[in-house]
Amino acid sequence: MKKFAHFLLIIVLLASLGWVIWRGLTGQPGAKEEQEQDAAASSAGEESGSEEDSPEVSLTKEQIEAFHIATAPLTPCERVPELRALGQVLDPSPLVTMDSDLSAAEASILASQAEFERTQSLFSGGELTSRKALETAQASFRADEIKVAALRNQARLQWGELLPLEKRSEFIESIVTGDKAMVRVDLMVGDALPEKPSSATLFLAGRETGPIAVQAIFPALSSDALTQGQGYLLLAPNTGRTLVPGVAVTAQLAFGGKPRSGYVIPRSAILRHDGRTWVFIQDETPTEFVRTAVAIDTPDESGWFVPAEAGGLKGDERIVISSPQLLLSEEMKQAGGTGEED
Repeated sequence: MKKFAHFLLIIVLLASLGWVIWRGLTGQPGAKEEQEQDAAASSAGEESGSEEDSPEVSLTKEQIEAFHIATAPLTPCERVPELRALGQVLDPSPLVTMDSDLSAAEASILASQAEFERTQSLFSGGELTSRKALETAQASFRADEIKVAALRNQARLQWGELLPLEKRSEFIESIVTGDKAMVRVDLMVGDALPEKPSSATLFLAGRETGPIAVQAIFPALSSDALTQGQGYLLLAPNTGRTLVPGVAVTAQLAFGGKPRSGYVIPRSAILRHDGRTWVFIQDETPTEFVRTAVAIDTPDESGWFVPAEAGGLKGDERIVISSPQLLLSEEMKQAGGTGEED
């Protein structure tokens, strides 16, 4: 009986030791460790939320003058729905080559047509001309007709309605001389417009300033092999010769729909920090400011459009429109940070 009790005690001790070793190897936390982890998670959550509800920054009147802090009321506005497209300015060289081939074919058909009509007139009038000569002239004329039709169809497939075939000489000259530019843009995969865009605005890639109003919009007749999105051919004025062949552009394509309410924020008010976009709002007094996250949506000639549904702005605030970086630096100093912008 005693041997059995000893054996049972050894089994219990081994089982307890195995349980302790297993918990240590698998990293399972105990109750105290779980409480510590929950507390750490709660603390991390509070710290992450502090950026969303940024602390108030208080300045003296002397600081406001020294920092050149200026404020302005929000500018409410409405914008028609838009989709963003990416693309580039097209090289006119293929267009010039096509025009040369088509012009040569059109000149050839004029000559072959005149030869056919002359031979046909001689044959019908009983003049000394053979049927073979008539058939040869007719075949030459027909071959030129086929060639011209093929080149015209090829031009339509490549350029669509963008290229006015009957007045292409003037059109091509305006492109070659740099007065106008041809641009192809494609929507993102998954984006689609139910109808032709009513208007479009171009921006050089990475430069939201200097919007270019598009003169004409035409659906592309082919899909881009890379983007696989819905494409459009645009004709734009090339003021300043900035739209050189190959340069990347972005386009805002406007389409029918209920206008969106929002605000236009000057570029000088936008602050980029910690991977997000912010503005400073004047608080209850002229010397107090609060940093607020905003979702800039669409570049505008006056700045950026921020949709009202994105939140962050109420509409009756005054925003800081100059030196937001200095306010951020002061905020960091007052919070005990380094005062340096990310």
